[in-house]
Amino acid sequence: MDEIKRKILQSDLIVLGSPVFMNNVSGQMKAFIDRMFLWMHAMRLIGKPFIVTTTTVYSGQRATQGYLVDTGIGFGMIHIGTLKAKGYYKPGHFPSM
Repeated sequence: MDEIKRKILQSDLIVLGSPVFMNNVSGQMKAFIDRMFLWMHAMRLIGKPFIVTTTTVYSGQRATQGYLVDTGIGFGMIHIGTLKAKGYYKPGHFPSM
């Protein structure tokens, strides 16, 4: 975690991303956010820009994006954009967006 925190502080942009698991972030992302909790109070990331990205096959994308946006804002970061992707089970099928 020390190396990750150092890299976060040195970065120009943070990407908070996760696949959608049960209408929320993955367990790994939740554990990461929980381990960074003290930085939310210390405001170590205040003013740093961030984007959110999520992937899903079916649903829960809006809730997951909202959670990640709220989390980033809670850290004092500035939300500048959101990316999303939907996957499909049928090989070769690319829906129009």
